[in-house]
This record gives sequence, C-alpha cells and structure tokens, in this order.
Amino acid sequence: AARAFEVSIVSGATVENIGFHDVDYHSSDGEGNVARDGTDWTGVHSGNAVTWTMTDVGVNSNALRWGTLYNFRFDANVLPSNVNALITLYAAGSPGTGDGTVVGPGGALITLDCNNNGIQDDIDIAQQTSSDCNSNNIPDECEPICNLRTVRVATGDQPSFVCAPPGDNTRLFITELTGRIRILDLTTGAILPTPFLDHSATVRIGGEDGLFSMAFHPNYATNGKFYVNYTTLANPRRTRISEFTVSANPNVANAASEVVLREISQPFSNHNGGQVQFGPDGMLYAATGDGGSQGDPNNLSQSDGSLLGKMLRLNVDNPPTYLPANNPGGGWLPEVWAKGFRNPWRFSFDRLNGNLYIGDVGQNVWEEIDFQPGTSTGGENYGWRCYEGNAAFNTSGCGPIGNYTFPIKVVNHSDSGTRSITGGYVYRGCAIPGLSGTYFYADYNG
Repeated sequence: AARAFEVSIVSGATVENIGFHDVDYHSSDGEGNVARDGTDWTGVHSGNAVTWTMTDVGVNSNALRWGTLYNFRFDANVLPSNVNALITLYAAGSPGTGDGTVVGPGGALITLDCNNNGIQDDIDIAQQTSSDCNSNNIPDECEPICNLRTVRVATGDQPSFVCAPPGDNTRLFITELTGRIRILDLTTGAILPTPFLDHSATVRIGGEDGLFSMAFHPNYATNGKFYVNYTTLANPRRTRISEFTVSANPNVANAASEVVLREISQPFSNHNGGQVQFGPDGMLYAATGDGGSQGDPNNLSQSDGSLLGKMLRLNVDNPPTYLPANNPGGGWLPEVWAKGFRNPWRFSFDRLNGNLYIGDVGQNVWEEIDFQPGTSTGGENYGWRCYEGNAAFNTSGCGPIGNYTFPIKVVNHSDSGTRSITGGYVYRGCAIPGLSGTYFYADYNG
C-alpha cells in the first residue's frame, strides 16, 4: 500500500484545482463497512512539487492498494518537470518508494493559459508571444509583481531624453534641451564633467525648442555613428536630423562631424515632435509634430506634401538620399511611414515583437497612445486633425472614419490633471518578470 503520491513541478509554477478521487472495483475490500471516500488524502503545492498524503492509517484508511483506481489531479501553467510520479510506500524495507507515469486527460499533459490569450503557456513561450527571461517555463507576465518606486539617479540642465549604445551597460547618455549631451557613469553614479557633445551654439533654446533626443546606430561599436533631432537657430526656424560620429575618446563626440540628413521648416515655435530611434528593421524613425500653433491651422498633419505631423523612416546607410526601398509611397513623400500626428513627443518599439507605441500630445481634451503592430508595412493615418483621440475635432475635408487608425488608449484631461502625454516603453527586463509586457508611460502634468 502507498501513503504518499508526489509530482515534481517547476518552482514558482501556478498550480490550481488540486484534487483526489478513487474508484473501487472489488466488492470484497470492505467497502460496505469502511467509508473510504478519499477525504483523508490531502494535496498540497509547495516548492517544486505537488504532494498528496494519506494521514489516517486506522480502520478508515484509504491507502493505495491493488484493484483500485485512484486519480490525482491538478492544473498548472507548466508541464511537470519529471514524467514520473514518486510513490511513498507503507511497507518497511527496500525500496521505500516507487514510480508511476504522469498523464493528463486523454493521455496528454494539459497546461494552463495564465494570461488568458487563448494559447497554452508553453506554446506562448515557444512562439515568443510571451517571454520567459528566467527560463522557468512560466510566461513573465504571470510572475508575481512587487511594489515599485521611483529613484532619482542624476540631475541635469533640462534633460530631454536618456539612452545608451547597444550593449553598453556602464553609461547613460542624457540629452539636454540646452544643446548638450552628458554621460552618466553608472559605475560611479556621477555625471562626467566634459559633455559628450556640446552643440549649444547651433541649437535654438527656449519654449518647446531645443535638443530633443539621440539614437545610436545599431553598429555603433564599429562605426561610432549616432543621430540627433533638434531645432536650429537658423531663420526660418527648422527641425534638423543629423548624424555625428564619436572621436577617439569614447566619452567625447567629434563635434565637427555633423552630416545633415533632413531639415524641415517649422511655421510655429511649438509641436516639434523630436524623437529619433532605430527600429528592429535597422531603419531610423523620426517623429515630427504638426508645425504648431493650435488645431493645426494649415492641416499639415494630413497633407501628403508636408513632412510635418508624420512618422519618418530613413535608411541611414543609404546616402545621400537616406531613403528606404519600402516606405509606403503612393502619393506620400518618400520619407513618410505614417501620418496624422499632432505632437508625437515620445515613441518606442517593443523589443520582443517590434510593436510600435506612440504617445501623441492632445489639443484640449484628449491625450492618446497610438499603436502600430510589428508586422505593419506602414501607411497608417492616425487621424489628427480630423480626430483628437476618438472624438471628432475638425472633420472638414476628412475621409470616411474607416480611413483612420484610432488610439489603443485615450486619457481625458479631467483625469488626474493630465495635459501632455510623454509616452514610454514596454518593459522586457528580468528584474521584475511579472511586469514583462507592461507599457509604462507618463504625462508632463500628472
């Protein structure tokens, strides 16, 4: 007879519906006199195992014996780590344990769908629709979540963006609206005294002008190239997207190496957009605002003859045009990848699947987060100035509502004092795997 039954499971797995059932086949086993109903078998999930134990060894004992079918069951979001179950025996001597094969309904192991997306967890991981950064067969988004708090790591002169070269875990590069790029040494926690780049003599400073962002070439380690987006001192005012290279000193750029990729005239002093970032396709994406004032008075965001209110997509390895071979075209300017933005201040790509998230600052009522799947071939129209969020704004000259791609999230200005969405990132780190796949964003006002 047996007194315990154990199935190995990965530590940290989600286990539910632990149960036990017995079916007796022999009439001569005392069934009429003994109430063997299975209530004396207790199933517990602890550590890396699910264990059932029969504790009552008296006249009402229900130890595993010949001629009786016993069913030990549970649901889990991962497969058992061992195809054999461990059976602990009552009888003295050797062996004290035995093995039994683990099978599920229909002869196959069935896993849970912890994130309720209609796909078994192990398939989610295999297809990379979910990540498993610590290799425990549990989708990261199903891991426990801890409490979060913000920690200030540095201060600067109007910081506007933070990034790092691919594979560099020792430095953070901080752009400042004043036209400088500073380096935070993560090994010491100190800002280096010499700026990586001081372009303040060229950058228009004040209001919504300045140096907005930077992006490192995917091959920065070998070619030393990086890219910036800023407003120039030239008249008329312009947005400039430029390439620089690092000097022989890895902490100082070559300030004389500027190559201008694009200059875009700005009719007003606001709504400059300003981010540049490389996509998973190796192309440089750059967001531009609608040119400013209020309500896009020149309807530049919808104009196919303007680079304003657009997401641009450039091939920095294809000079002098810097044009990719596969932008949407079809009457659009060759740099344009998507249109219909008011002031897309920050955007980012999900590094797991290439999905693009865009925080677009609203006009009077609605802030919005726009979305483009990683499988997109471009050509989306995100609606401004026809729509602010999901609400009609100025539909004069606009097409049918089906022509537009609407936000995945809108926030009303009456909610928590929001006024100017910043956008953010999808978290894919391993330090807090339970938050993997979560999009974090902020608002300038609240």
